[in-house]
Amino acid sequence: MKIKYTRGDTDPFKFTLKDKDESPVDITGWSFLFTVNKNENPINTADQQFQLVGVIDSGIEGKFSFRPTATDTDIVGFFFYDVQRVDTNGYIKTLAKNEIEFTQDITK
Repeated sequence: MKIKYTRGDTDPFKFTLKDKDESPVDITGWSFLFTVNKNENPINTADQQFQLVGVIDSGIEGKFSFRPTATDTDIVGFFFYDVQRVDTNGYIKTLAKNEIEFTQDITK
């Protein structure tokens, strides 16, 4: 899913993890990362803009979010993001990968 966001905003990025039948997945005990980078396929963290640790809002309902600060989102332009999870077995999986655009705000 492409994301469009305004520079300096701090609304959380919210996600719900569902299985193939559209039922919520219990994510209790899992961890999540949301990473934004200038490059679509970075080889290191040199162009990483920011990385957020996820907050589980309702484990049994599969709901989690990432809460950026105004400093995190103090960028303008087109970037790329991914969302990774680590489950209770330590398995890492990329759940989402796409474009994110930060547009200039008007209010200063």
